[in-house]
This record gives sequence, C-alpha cells and structure tokens, in this order.
Amino acid sequence: MEPTSSESSTPSNTPNPTSWAKTNLSQNPVLSATPRFQLGQRVYWAKVPSRDFGQVVGMMQGAGPSCTIWGYHYLVHLDPRSPSYAECQRDWAYEGDLQLLDGNIPPAPLSQE
Repeated sequence: MEPTSSESSTPSNTPNPTSWAKTNLSQNPVLSATPRFQLGQRVYWAKVPSRDFGQVVGMMQGAGPSCTIWGYHYLVHLDPRSPSYAECQRDWAYEGDLQLLDGNIPPAPLSQE
C-alpha cells in the first residue's frame, strides 16, 4: 500500500540519506594522495615520549565531520618490546605522528624535560 500525501514512509525528523554531503576523494588532495606507509612496514610514534613502535596491520582514510584529522590513519600492532605493549597491543595513529622504523632497533625515548 502506497502512503498518501498526508502519510509519510519516514518520520519528518529523519534525515534523507540521499541529501547527505558526499566526499569526492579524487578532488581532495589529502585523501587521494598515496599513503606514506604500507601494510607490514615497521613504524614508531615520533611525537610521544615513549616512542612506541610496531608493524602496520591496517589503514583507513579519515574523512568527515566525526574525524578531527583528515587523511590516512594506521592500525599498528605494537612490538612486544614496545614500552606500552603490556597495556595496549594495537593502536591507531595519524600518518603525521608516525615515522618509518629502520631495522628492528627501537628508537630512544624522548626526554621528558
């Protein structure tokens, strides 16, 4: 049965998904750029004192109103030798917070002066 003009199949306070803004990744240079890191690469957090490190095991492009930083985000599986491994085995990181780890030698912690 089709709704009449006085009836509605959706409540009036429900947003119409076809009217939501769409992100065209090909027109956004931040999101269409090649990712800096690839799956399997070893990385470390360059901007935190502990300098946690591990291997990239996942990635996604962050975009939209719920994301405070647009661009690539990486899921990193922490190395068992990483300082935070006992509390956290995997963590997400923004591309700008990571650096490529040369070899298996963990970087020296940042001084906490």
